[in-house]
Amino acid sequence: MNPRRIAFDRHGSGRPVVLLHGLGDRRQSWEAVAPRLAADYEVVSVDLPGFGESPAPGRDEPYDVHSMVRVIRDFCELHGLERPHLAGNSLGGSIALELGVQGWPAR
Repeated sequence: MNPRRIAFDRHGSGRPVVLLHGLGDRRQSWEAVAPRLAADYEVVSVDLPGFGESPAPGRDEPYDVHSMVRVIRDFCELHGLERPHLAGNSLGGSIALELGVQGWPAR
């Protein structure tokens, strides 16, 4: 999946925080939290592949937690989000934890 096709919202300024929603959800699930964080951080909430406004991978592309981990890592690099804080629940939490296991520089 191309990280350029990931739908996202970006608000605030400061150290980056990337918000990762749960299975069957979308970036708007963070609407109650994002404005509070945006007072101190640059908040980026994404639609994971196949959710919200982000298209699902093609039939010939992998579609599992590991492929989503790669997409989120590539998305952060594409948008210059260096050492972002990662916050997620459910599927989003699994992605954040896997990035940590892989030693990817996040907070």
